[in-house]
Amino acid sequence: MFYFTAFYGDKKSLLFYFYLTAYKVFLGTLDHIVVKDTLPLNSFSNNKLNIWVHDFVAPFYNYIRVLYSIKSLTTNNTINQEIIALKSKIQIKLFGKTRSVSSGTITLSENRIKEFSYKSGSKNIQATCINI
Repeated sequence: MFYFTAFYGDKKSLLFYFYLTAYKVFLGTLDHIVVKDTLPLNSFSNNKLNIWVHDFVAPFYNYIRVLYSIKSLTTNNTINQEIIALKSKIQIKLFGKTRSVSSGTITLSENRIKEFSYKSGSKNIQATCINI
């Protein structure tokens, strides 16, 4: 399993959006596996008051949850996986109702990240590896 434990830095950087897209990736056989986890609230919210109130109430009730999931979309060959596409999704649930959704994809080819994308509302990011 590959996963990030935290992110420190500019939340408007390309690295932050990669962090959100590839928060937790299963490195074994990918067929029909959906990895699910929760992201820390401070990864998504900059509202200090909201985070403080949630931390105070959290031992009794989690009214805000940031849910993460990722699954394999396509592979060329199950034995020799030349191209692997992973799709991730982040949902923010407030009092059990989904309030915000973002998604991303990661394409792996030739043992490296070929490209990744992230989309949330009007934000649409596409990053592609180029050969020099």
